[in-house]
Amino acid sequence: MDYYLYNTIPGCLNATAESFNFMATVEDGSCISADKHFAFGGFYQNCTQLRSYSYTYDNLAVGDQCETLQISNPVTGKLSCPEGFTALTIHKNIYQFENRTITMNKRNCKFWFITYSCFRGETYPETITDEAMVETFWCKKEKPIQIAPTTPAPHTNALDDIMNVKILAALESSPDLLQMYFPYMYATTENPRFIGFSSLKNDPPSFGIRRDQIDKLSFYPAILKELIPKLSITKDKLINDSDAIENLARNPILLKNLDRSLRDELKEPEPPESKALFGGIFGEGHINIFTGKPECPLNFMEHKFLLDLKICIWNDTTEAWPISLGGIFDCNAKLLQCPRGFSRYVATFYDSCPVYYCVRMVNRKTFESPVINRPPFTSRQLAMEEIRAIS
Repeated sequence: MDYYLYNTIPGCLNATAESFNFMATVEDGSCISADKHFAFGGFYQNCTQLRSYSYTYDNLAVGDQCETLQISNPVTGKLSCPEGFTALTIHKNIYQFENRTITMNKRNCKFWFITYSCFRGETYPETITDEAMVETFWCKKEKPIQIAPTTPAPHTNALDDIMNVKILAALESSPDLLQMYFPYMYATTENPRFIGFSSLKNDPPSFGIRRDQIDKLSFYPAILKELIPKLSITKDKLINDSDAIENLARNPILLKNLDRSLRDELKEPEPPESKALFGGIFGEGHINIFTGKPECPLNFMEHKFLLDLKICIWNDTTEAWPISLGGIFDCNAKLLQCPRGFSRYVATFYDSCPVYYCVRMVNRKTFESPVINRPPFTSRQLAMEEIRAIS
């Protein structure tokens, strides 16, 4: 399971799209245009030592784990974001470390005549458990991209009847149920007029579709695949061409290009200025997908990140860079989806809780070819600590 998880590279597979990612192995719908620009302002990590204890003692002097786990922002040199950036929590958890001991003396006690006496015996090491709370933040600034409509207020059409999330979710698993909503679109009726020995048949009417409906249906490819042959913009153009229909369903941006009125006209504002460039995440057991190796791209510096990862950052924002970071979050986030047009990748797992990051390719700059991520997919040290904690 981990093999497929760490070797699946989601992204846009449409070579004509602006966000095309030639390294991607699975189409994830990110070929659509983004609706926000994001600026990256670095990250920082707070660490608070909570308590230290052993089997014998409940309150020992705290350890020094936070000396390595508290990390200043490479951009500001402080535990803060640059001015104008918002700090968003990536991951927060309490960790237990058992990497130091205290020397104890065995007490040997026995009766001696009429007294009970104890004396010190040989020494032995007793493991100290250090508890620390680690909270990691990334710094974000965003600016919306306004989409200017090319037509007046949206006109209603037959597809409005199914533009409900619950209905779409049900139809996605059984798209043939569309016949229940639009029987007249599937039926053919015979015309009483005859030509020779054959009767004429009236083709069913076709669907009109709006740009906002294409955007919504882009998340439901099975429905879109069923509808495409019956759309007015594709009628009589895709007869028995299953490959073309499949391609359009997986790349809805191509569907918009069939009709000028459906194309997105973007009013591109100036993107917010980033304070750093993002070059990927890697760690023991998994590689940086942007280099194909457990290392950073050229000119990027690696920084300790979370517990056992490295994050690649370059402070020279004057360089053109094709990767836009749209978010880093874990399983506890309120929204587990990436922004529109961004692809979601798994950075790591902590106690079965995945940490994700969102990326969008913004030009065609070449990277290293993808490399297979081989096991083990986790740090041996962390795995052993988890085993000891369970036992």
